[in-house]
Amino acid sequence: MKTRIFIISLLFSCSYLLSAQIISVQSVLSSDTISIGEQLIYSFSVETGKTTDAEFPIFYDTISSEIEVLELISIDTSFFDNQRIISGKYLVTSFEKGFSVIPPLPVIFSFGEIMDTAYSIPLILTVISPAIDTSLAIKPIKPPMNTPVSLKEVLPWVAITYGGMLIITLFIALIWIAIKRKKEPGIFQVKPKEPAHIAALRELDKLKDEGPAEHSMVKRYYSRLTDIIRIYISDQYGMQALESITDEILENFRLMNRGNDNLNKMLKELLELADLVKFAKEDPLREDNEQHLNNAYSFVHETYNLLVAEDEEAGNNESDSETNMNITEDNNNQ
Repeated sequence: MKTRIFIISLLFSCSYLLSAQIISVQSVLSSDTISIGEQLIYSFSVETGKTTDAEFPIFYDTISSEIEVLELISIDTSFFDNQRIISGKYLVTSFEKGFSVIPPLPVIFSFGEIMDTAYSIPLILTVISPAIDTSLAIKPIKPPMNTPVSLKEVLPWVAITYGGMLIITLFIALIWIAIKRKKEPGIFQVKPKEPAHIAALRELDKLKDEGPAEHSMVKRYYSRLTDIIRIYISDQYGMQALESITDEILENFRLMNRGNDNLNKMLKELLELADLVKFAKEDPLREDNEQHLNNAYSFVHETYNLLVAEDEEAGNNESDSETNMNITEDNNNQ
């Protein structure tokens, strides 16, 4: 008796397990009769267990030889208990009078090592011709319908129009530049770059006119002061002072300025104090701020004068060398 109860329970368990994996394929038309060209909804759904894989078919142009797909409305996946439902809806039509058949549509599914094919039931769609009242007079042909223009149709013409306008504008601009250059040759010439010491002194004057740095503005004050000096060194000596740290600037400047230790010392005190103010929250006295501003003025003036003197000396040496060469040539000719 117990054995019989066990076998019955086992059969019920197996049937429940198999029923959870059954695949169901449904194919439904919203109407079974339409007129030629009339539209209707075709629904196709596949219901399986969650562990069952199924290849859901997608229709693009036609479902059968007589039924055409106008639009894919939606494809949705939903879950209910242990079942997964995949459903698709299509807007379809037919222009063939008579009976249009949707054949059984296959769905390949697999569960574990089992692979098989399930089919939907066939459907029949009746397509009828519209009723024509022959007693009425023949009406004139309707004029063409005005259909709205899509963005896809307009976009190429817009691109061509704007492209043409851009080319015409560019051509006119080139003609205008050529005429202007001919009438006023100097208008398009690149202005010479302002000397480095003039730009630096102008910026120092602006900083001086703003007055002494207040306690809350000391960091900004020294940032501006050192930036002016860094830019001056970059333009005057060709160094990458803006991208370099203080030690690199001091070392490179020392190599270029071996004859004046006072300038090296002045630059070192300014840059190192600025680093303390910016990174260590140093708070110098007001007199120190004014003194470093004056030192910046002196640094610009003295370095500029040194460079001018070096250029003049180099020019004199070159002139003396040319004179000596001319004298030597004259002696040789004699």
